[in-house]
Order: sequence, then structure tokens, then C-alpha cells
Amino acid sequence: MAGGSVVALGVNLTVGLIITSVQMMLNQFFDTQGLNSPDFSLSSFSPVSLVFYLLAICVAAPLLEEIIFRGYVLRAFQRYGNVFAILVSSFAFGLYHGNLTQALQTTCVGLVLAYVALRSNSLIPCVIIHVINNAIAVISTMASDW
Repeated sequence: MAGGSVVALGVNLTVGLIITSVQMMLNQFFDTQGLNSPDFSLSSFSPVSLVFYLLAICVAAPLLEEIIFRGYVLRAFQRYGNVFAILVSSFAFGLYHGNLTQALQTTCVGLVLAYVALRSNSLIPCVIIHVINNAIAVISTMASDW
């Protein structure tokens, strides 16, 4: 099972890094051509798109990420000890987000969530904390866009 975890983690990290690299190259291309980069700020969303965005960021992502990183990766590496499992799952969670400037923050959040998962023996508190964390991030972004 740990071998499958490593493969799944490797695939997720690779895909995330490829997507981030392509996005960076596109932004650089737009800038060198004197074109404006596409506007991905929240103010560019239509009301319907904003609802789907909020559902994706504040509900779907936390639920799926908790199942993957605390439900699967953490548990798969737990056979090597809780500390090792917490560190590996948290580091993987940080790298998965594909943004090096965000990696430290998400790794720290991952440490807390992994600890909560082990202490509570449940993903429910982790999902709730993750939803709140993402909601705060979205609200902060929305406030800065206004």
C-alpha cells in the first residue's frame, strides 16, 4: 500500500508542477509580448462562476484533499511512525499546492491537520478546519480585490 501511495503522490506532484510551470510560462509570454495576463482575480468572475468557484475552493478541495492527504497518505505512512507520517503527509500537502511561496504555509497547515487527524481518529474535524481555512483565504482575497 505504501508503494501505491508513493506513486499516487508522485503523479499528483508531477501534474501540479507541470500545471504551475505552464501557467508561469504563459504569464511570462504575455508579459514579453506586451499583452496583459488573463485576469483571474475574483472580480472577473460572474455571479454564477463565483458560486462554483467558492464551492470548489471552500468545499470540494478541502474534502478531497483531506481524504487524500490525511485519509490515505498519512495512514499509509503511519506504519513508519506517527511523526514520520505527519511530516511526509504535511510536506506532500505543501508541495501539492504547486506554489513555492505558499508551500511553507500549506505545510504548516498540513502539520496541524495531520495531528488533528491522528488525535481525533477522524477526518471530519480536519475537513471543518480546512473549510474554514480556505474560506478565510477566499474572503481575504475578495477583500483585497475590492
